[in-house]
Amino acid sequence: MRTPKHEGLNLRKVVNYLLVPTIVIMLEHFLILVAVAYWVWSKIKAYFTEVFKKQLFRIDLNWKVPGRVGETVILTVWILEKSSDPAVIQEIVNDLTIEIKKGDNVVVPVKELMFPDNEKELVSVQFKFSVRVAGEHWIKVFHRRRNIEGSPMKVEFLPLFVEPSKSTLLRACPLITWVKGVSEVLEIQLRDKYENNCKLFDVSLSSLKFSCRNADESIRPDETSAYYKHKFYPAAYSNRVVLSATFSRCGVYHGKITYKEQGIHNGEFSIIVISTEEKINFQTILNSSNPNWQAFEGRLLVHDQDLQKEMRKIFIYVCPSIIYVREYFLKIIPIKVANFRLSTMTKIDILMMNDKDSTYTFTITDKIQPKVTVEMSAQLARVVMAMFSHYLSRRIGGSENFDCKQRTFSKHLRDTNMELRFTIKQIKIARFDIIESSYKATKGFKAKDWYKNFRIEFKNEPGIDGGGLRREWLNILCTKFFENNSKGLFCSLGNSRLVHPNDSQKRSSQLKMYHYQLAGNIVGKCMFETACGDSYKQMVNGRFSRSFLAQILGLPPTYRHFEQDDPEFYLGKVRYILENDVNPMELTFSEEEYNADGKMIKVVDLITNGSKISVTNETKEEYLNVLARYRLATRVQKEVEAFLKGLHEIVPDDLLCNFDEFELELLMCGKSEFEVSDLRKNYSSSSWAWDTNSRKILDWFWAAINNMTDEEKGRLLQFTTGSALLPHGGFKSLDPKFNIEFSGRIGSLPTAQTCVNRICLSDHYTFEQFEKNLKTAIYEGSEGFGFA
Repeated sequence: MRTPKHEGLNLRKVVNYLLVPTIVIMLEHFLILVAVAYWVWSKIKAYFTEVFKKQLFRIDLNWKVPGRVGETVILTVWILEKSSDPAVIQEIVNDLTIEIKKGDNVVVPVKELMFPDNEKELVSVQFKFSVRVAGEHWIKVFHRRRNIEGSPMKVEFLPLFVEPSKSTLLRACPLITWVKGVSEVLEIQLRDKYENNCKLFDVSLSSLKFSCRNADESIRPDETSAYYKHKFYPAAYSNRVVLSATFSRCGVYHGKITYKEQGIHNGEFSIIVISTEEKINFQTILNSSNPNWQAFEGRLLVHDQDLQKEMRKIFIYVCPSIIYVREYFLKIIPIKVANFRLSTMTKIDILMMNDKDSTYTFTITDKIQPKVTVEMSAQLARVVMAMFSHYLSRRIGGSENFDCKQRTFSKHLRDTNMELRFTIKQIKIARFDIIESSYKATKGFKAKDWYKNFRIEFKNEPGIDGGGLRREWLNILCTKFFENNSKGLFCSLGNSRLVHPNDSQKRSSQLKMYHYQLAGNIVGKCMFETACGDSYKQMVNGRFSRSFLAQILGLPPTYRHFEQDDPEFYLGKVRYILENDVNPMELTFSEEEYNADGKMIKVVDLITNGSKISVTNETKEEYLNVLARYRLATRVQKEVEAFLKGLHEIVPDDLLCNFDEFELELLMCGKSEFEVSDLRKNYSSSSWAWDTNSRKILDWFWAAINNMTDEEKGRLLQFTTGSALLPHGGFKSLDPKFNIEFSGRIGSLPTAQTCVNRICLSDHYTFEQFEKNLKTAIYEGSEGFGFA
């Protein structure tokens, strides 16, 4: 007989039926207690926060809402805490901050503590500020990083009234083609003085005027007015005004749009009115298989200021990138008279219209080629001008502003070579000898090879190039080529930090002309990479002299380029000649050359027999200009030509000629979209300079920069440092530091010393005057520069 076993205690059942439910119930109670405690704490915090707000502060807006941009407004924060201890009040004030924003636009106010005249009144803090961008702004007032009562708030600021100089006629180019009897329209964007788009209810259409005169001065204005009809009306789809006009007579006219008798930006332009038959002829030429070689016959009257004694038959060819003026020997051998690049610098001006024989007399000019005066039949002349207008409008992308020209440039450069972009090109580079190894790797390249997608391999280094190695290679090469090196390819002139091609007498004997061509190739490659899109973006790491940028565009240097390119020479000679009588100086149109030991080597004639021609007060500017061409261009002519040869293999010359020097630097090297906070952390000034009054000017300076566009910030940098670009690392890497000084004068323009990155500010009676003079200085830098 077996004895039954006693069943032991089952721990698993105990845990499942007793312990687990107990833990769950305890956890639920704990969470309930936490939730109740959090709710009680939040209520207590909210209560005391409201009590704190109500007891300490009250906000008053001392302006009528909505406000107007440009007006200095005051937001007052009353401190309700009455304390006899100034330290307590000062601590409260120090913890008060304000934030005024509209999107990315930040407004910097001036903070002032206001003490009462008697004990019954309250202490207050006034935040004075001026909004420049119209629209709704968020205003937040913090005390110890917490919003006080009444904050945040949304406040609207309306635009000011129309400012003609800031308003813009949205035209494609300065030369516009219209058809006789057909109504054509142009749009006008009316803006206030701060470039805010004006509301149409603030615009008086009756104040807009369109006047037009015939290009032939012999026709009276009252006669011209009978040839056209016009009207203004609001655009249906945007906050703009439309000008609609119809001409009843073919011809060339000069139009002008004014608002309250003041001309608007882009408001002066030329109009070519062609007949329906001429339009058909014009379109037929454009649609033909070879439109570029359509010849327009005329007579040459003047060439390079030389009046032609005999009639010379010439032919004009208008192409997408150039205007050719040719004559033919024995009717078959073409002889060049002049070539004009088709750009905004090239002008066609009507001198006379003769109705008796239906001819036009006009000139073709630019800043490089000699002037040509031509007589041609009226119909052919109008077709020539219409083709010029068509090609020019297409080249600049339908607008004359930089962003539009940049988009057109990038699209043309990218689209014409995009198929090559997908072809891989392997390049092996030695990092320790990057210039020579890069030259050996690319010396056999044809132009099309530079458009291919490079894959860089650094010798004895692991790594697969997914784009990073290519960008590193280009950046290192730019640094090596364009660093300021007295023995290198590029160096500074005098004490400037802008680099200029180095002439053969100074640079290392190991650097040859093909290195300049390679430098041009690398700049062109960077521009093509940037045109291909953000993922390929590669800006040129260099700060170039203004005269070198001008030569890239085909423009001759002038003596004004010395101001930034060679300040030392400008101070020592150029400005002295400009400001003094030159007769006692016994100057001639020549330049003496000296070696490193100070011994004169030779005398160079700046013009034919220049050493025998004396400089007078009437010719001193001419003397300084030819001196600039010699020192800044002739000395390095071969170096510049080699660089341009490399650049133009990748970027055609005709794509660059629509930009000026400032725009070319932005195109090559990019914009400096710096933060004001970065500058505020990394500027310097003399410790003795900033008293209470000049501290106000410094606050105005920060407020003015906050109101600037990216272009204006670039111009401020260029005005102060000589370049619109910051080094890598921002203002922290700028050497010397960005220096702000106070002149002690009242109402004068800011001055700058680019050699030490210094801007000198003067006092003004109002912030508006200060900001106006600052912008005047940065836009007219040649007149705003000063040297101690």
